[in-house]
Amino acid sequence: MGRLILFVLQLVIGWAAGFALVAATKFQGPLKLVMFAVAFAAVAYIVGLVAAELLQGVARPTPAALVSALIGGGIGLAILFLPPYIPQLKPVLAQVQDLYLPLIGAVLGYHTRA
Repeated sequence: MGRLILFVLQLVIGWAAGFALVAATKFQGPLKLVMFAVAFAAVAYIVGLVAAELLQGVARPTPAALVSALIGGGIGLAILFLPPYIPQLKPVLAQVQDLYLPLIGAVLGYHTRA
């Protein structure tokens, strides 16, 4: 149950804190999307550290969890750039907001190692 609560907390806090972190930077264009992926991964890891202290049944994440979150966020970000190369993805990705994929990728990446 603790892991499920952690998953939801990471999605909600990651969404809000990711926007706050990226708003403090001056990046534009594709680099701004990269900053979102990094911010989502960092927030997922930090929320995991805090939740490990507060929630029962949640283990303390290792640095490998941060690396996995960064990789997952990067994979989610890479999917956004695939429609020109794989036209079948265009209708699917048109229904999904761009920043959901890096956030979900970062959180799922975190949970593969935590």
